Amino acid sequence: MSMQACTTLFQVSLDHLRRATALAPPDRADELLALTLRTFNHSVGARVTAHLRGYDSLLLHQVREANSADRMRLSRDVHDYLGNSLALTLRHLELYVGEELDGAWTPRLARVHDSVQEALSYTRTLVNGLRMRIPAAGLESSLREFAETVGRPPTRTEIRVCGDESWISPELRQDVMVALRECLRNAFTHARAGRIGLWVDIAPDVITATVEDDGAGFDPARTAGGNGLTSVRERVGLHGGTATWHSRPGVGTQVVLRVPQRRAPGPADPGPAAADPVGRDPAEGWAPDVPRRPGRGGAEMPG
Repeated sequence: MSMQACTTLFQVSLDHLRRATALAPPDRADELLALTLRTFNHSVGARVTAHLRGYDSLLLHQVREANSADRMRLSRDVHDYLGNSLALTLRHLELYVGEELDGAWTPRLARVHDSVQEALSYTRTLVNGLRMRIPAAGLESSLREFAETVGRPPTRTEIRVCGDESWISPELRQDVMVALRECLRNAFTHARAGRIGLWVDIAPDVITATVEDDGAGFDPARTAGGNGLTSVRERVGLHGGTATWHSRPGVGTQVVLRVPQRRAPGPADPGPAAADPVGRDPAEGWAPDVPRRPGRGGAEMPG
């Protein structure tokens, strides 16, 4: 729904609403007007938000595809040009020593040989690193596939990942994925939820992930952490991260994972402010009435 369509619909609805409230009893007119406006705001807000999220996801997908293509091109160029040139230089040097010096390496030529061989080794490491940062399936795709496998109708899921996954080391990416899969599995198994949402924000200095459901909820103070919850905490704890549960019986559960990045951002990395936070409009009307950020009344699950 475009903004122009929303404006037109609002004007037409407002004219009709004025006529309807004029016929209503005086003590009901204001109540009818407020109820109608709230309903209209909820409906339009949800549709506009869904449209913007779809557009954001398209842009992020295009950015990820462009970054992956650039890294693949760079890895090929480094391998084909720099790597092959270094290998050829090393081969010529070895042939020269073998044919002209009868295999007798002088100290200077030996140092040259070692330097070229070291550069060739660094080149191979660089090529492997560039290709390792391009997973066969992204974090979002992997989590969606898992949710489709373990999900149970009529529960609906929303999964969204913002940020460049190349900022995450392969080890950290694997542990974050396993922890989030466990959170999803717990929600599907125990929450009896109508909807489950999972959002991941990837910044150069920290990864923040939130899993929410509108299910049965529980009292964290009275519930001991099972093996699954302990595993989530331990996995993120290996990287200096934290896992916090917010829940109350009858209002759903929210799990917040925060994991710092262990490396310093490179020259091409944007600062922390460049991370685009995932906005979730309360007008969508399904999120449980629990805090949306860690550190506001949340309870750390007991060991």
